[in-house]
Amino acid sequence: MRNAGLDSKGFSLFEVLLSTSVFLLLYISSMAVFQSAKKQNAIQRSEMETQTVAALSLDKIQMEASRAGLGLIQAIDQGLLNGIGTDGGGLTVHSAEFMLQPPNDLFPGQNWIALVNTSDFKKGWTICLLNEREGETKTLLRVEKDGLELDSGLSHYYIKGKSTLIAVETLRFYLDDELDILRRKVNASPAQPLCLEVNTFECDYDPLSNLLSLSLTMNKNKERIYERNFFPKNMAPHRISAAGEKP
Repeated sequence: MRNAGLDSKGFSLFEVLLSTSVFLLLYISSMAVFQSAKKQNAIQRSEMETQTVAALSLDKIQMEASRAGLGLIQAIDQGLLNGIGTDGGGLTVHSAEFMLQPPNDLFPGQNWIALVNTSDFKKGWTICLLNEREGETKTLLRVEKDGLELDSGLSHYYIKGKSTLIAVETLRFYLDDELDILRRKVNASPAQPLCLEVNTFECDYDPLSNLLSLSLTMNKNKERIYERNFFPKNMAPHRISAAGEKP
């Protein structure tokens, strides 16, 4: 006969409910910690992606802006081109795409330059013509197989063998405020997006110190400023020349 005074084996209903409640509390707590960590990781990953995009965009601008003034020493010294311009809320960079000597003499009023090969030229490009003392810039209105039509007549005389024609590469970086897109434009080609979700883009150039400063902020973290400061090496001769002209 079973002794009623002995403790019964197994768990009571209360103990089962208690252990289940404890398990649920631990599970809910661990899930809360997991979700918090997951959210934090997502935020950090998003911040890192934003930093990477901003850094790569500034690296791209710095690399191309470092070409400013390349092959344009005389043109910049004569005030025909800036090399670097920061007017209008954007950055403009001039450099020589390539250069050649006109095969014939060029006369004032002439708006056509005969060439043997024009395959490297494009409509809308800027060209710079230089002789030993003078020069000017023109826009290509039309490019034909045998020559170039200019937007206006020449102002100076250019002697064969003593003159230079330079195809100028014009790069422009600017912020499209309506779409928050930092755009890159080459010569007369349509502007292409360089960086999305950009809040601000600022640039400043000091010709005396030859220091170009760039900064941008992104929409995801408007308080964080990404910056680049560097010295475009091809502009250094113009800085020295400008400093030497001061009394």
